[in-house]
This record gives sequence, C-alpha cells and structure tokens, in this order.
Amino acid sequence: MTRGDCLRHLHRLESGTARLILADPPYGIGYDSRLGERLTNDERPFIWWLHEAHRLCSSPGAIVTFCRWDVWQLWVDAVEAAGFAVRSQLVWDKISHGMGDTRRTLGPRHELAVFATKGRFSFQSGRPQSLLSIPVPRGPSS
Repeated sequence: MTRGDCLRHLHRLESGTARLILADPPYGIGYDSRLGERLTNDERPFIWWLHEAHRLCSSPGAIVTFCRWDVWQLWVDAVEAAGFAVRSQLVWDKISHGMGDTRRTLGPRHELAVFATKGRFSFQSGRPQSLLSIPVPRGPSS
C-alpha cells in the first residue's frame, strides 16, 4: 500500500490494476473547523487526480468518490471528463448532523458520492444494497 500525496504517488502504480477506487478527496469548499484548522488542497475541488485514477482503474472497474451537495455537479463533470461513466449518486446518511457553518446554516447529516464505471461494468450478483456491499468487479481474466 502506498500512502501520501496522491499526486506524487499515483503515477508510480501500474495501469489497470485497481478494480474499485474509493476516495474521499478535499471537496473544494474551503473547510474551516471551529478551531481554525483547514484542509490541504481544499480551496477548490481537488480533481487533479481523476485522470490518473482512470488510468489505474481496470476495465471493467468502478470509482466511488465522495463530495458535498454544493459542489456535486462540478464533481460529476470532472469524473466524466476523466473518462468514467457516471451511473448514480450515493447518499451516506451520517445519522447525526455535521458541524457545517454553525452561525448561518444547518449542519448537513449526509454526504454524497459519485458512483461511476469504466468499461462494461456490471454487478456480478445483483445490485448491492449499500456502499459497504459493493462487490469488487472481476476482470476478463478472473
């Protein structure tokens, strides 16, 4: 497993080796915590890794990348521009509210994810009922 800045490491990985990519990148919302902590690369949607993700993804393969409601369309456009086919929106109900802007708005209790595919992707045994049960697709040699 490789850890670190994806822009420094993704190019080192072999093409077509990931059957499922699950990512929670900076959304591009300029998040600022109550304590004044900021996320790195969160000034604008951090989409620069998606073309490398497409190269790494096998065919068939899939990507799930989290985002937030107010940058949803930008993420959809970026995922499609990288070469994936957007299939659906996943909603993660977090059960309790997030912090959000505690002075001006309600804190969201959900996050969104873009589910997209590469190649002739299909679920082997029917559509999963949750994100946790997405089966890893099998390639032609499996």
